[in-house]
Amino acid sequence: EEFATQVPRARPGSDTGSPVAASKEMSLHHRNRLDELKHEWLRAKREHPRIVLGVTVALALAIVLPVVAAIWTVRGLRKGLPDGNAIAQMGVMNQATSVFDSKDQLAFTVFKEQRIEVPLSEVSPNLIQALIDIEDQRFYDHHGFDLVRIGSAAMANLRHRRVAQGGSTLTQQLARQSFLTLDKTIRRKLQELIVAERIEGAYTK
Repeated sequence: EEFATQVPRARPGSDTGSPVAASKEMSLHHRNRLDELKHEWLRAKREHPRIVLGVTVALALAIVLPVVAAIWTVRGLRKGLPDGNAIAQMGVMNQATSVFDSKDQLAFTVFKEQRIEVPLSEVSPNLIQALIDIEDQRFYDHHGFDLVRIGSAAMANLRHRRVAQGGSTLTQQLARQSFLTLDKTIRRKLQELIVAERIEGAYTK
């Protein structure tokens, strides 16, 4: 005795459970909702024109004012910062004047800041590596400022509820000491980031 197995066929238009059908239904729902909002807005505009005008102006100001404030802030931050020429002359610093005697021996020095220039090739590599290990372990990885270090310092300061750790790179410290003040303000910190990025663009590591 044989039994026939019938496989039900899908009826046309019965694919409501498919992702395509669900997407179409969602799109149709959004269009209907937008049409409803449009009709409500037009009705409110006819019945309460002053209120609609006030809301429109408020929304426009809410969008425009932050943009204008951001542009004004950025322009203000860049005002007075060193240009490319100033950064290129950054290595030119006051040095001590050395006075030698008749036997060509150093007698004394005259200085405002006691600084004697030494070529980098004469600085011990161990000293350079020690400075990087202590002050800026990711020195060769960042481009002026280190977001990872800044985030880590911020978390440490929050845990200790005080400024327990700094997030400045060596380039930021150079920017601060060479061109900026030591004021601990957000404005000065942002300027420090801008100058550090400029220094990294002008010099190689």
